[in-house]
Amino acid sequence: MISFNQNLVQQISDKKSFLIVGLDPNLDSMPIKDIFQFNKKIIDSTYDLVVGYKPQFAYYESQGFEGLDALYKTIDYIKQLPEKKLIIGDCKRSDIDSTSDAYAKAMFEYWDFDAITVVPFFGRDGILPFIQYKDKKGRARVELIEIKPSSQAMRENIGKNKQNQASYVLNMAKWEAASKYCKSKGIRFRVITEMELFHQGKRK
Repeated sequence: MISFNQNLVQQISDKKSFLIVGLDPNLDSMPIKDIFQFNKKIIDSTYDLVVGYKPQFAYYESQGFEGLDALYKTIDYIKQLPEKKLIIGDCKRSDIDSTSDAYAKAMFEYWDFDAITVVPFFGRDGILPFIQYKDKKGRARVELIEIKPSSQAMRENIGKNKQNQASYVLNMAKWEAASKYCKSKGIRFRVITEMELFHQGKRK
């Protein structure tokens, strides 16, 4: 299964765009009162320009079952577009570990989001269930990625600049520690450069 970050990088490269459109249907500000039709008009006008969409849960939950039904229809409509789009659930969930487990299952299995937003204030117990979540086939959803200038991430591009040389040494130590930590948690870690984002070159 291709990871969220791989999907994101591929979308950015293909579209030459970082744009993700929020779908926040505030009924008081909408020209029409049908949430799904409102979202559909936005999607139809933007899908060829964006890499994904980010519905904000509160606006749908505040409208009860009707709002959640509109969210379901919106997600289904995005999935039927001629181009693959990332869908980020802006739900800002976090709680004690068992509750976060349930939230993760709801967001990734029922709603089938590619990624979600998480509030970190519950600390480690509130975040780990989302980081370590695996689907029914045992596949993890999380990948940790850092984007760095090629001048600080690729030895062949460092040159004689002392600052770049120092940054490269520090980055290598940091990345080794991050890689070991992620491996212990079953998470993939990698570093990409601006060259990879836009397919201007590949890391060795």
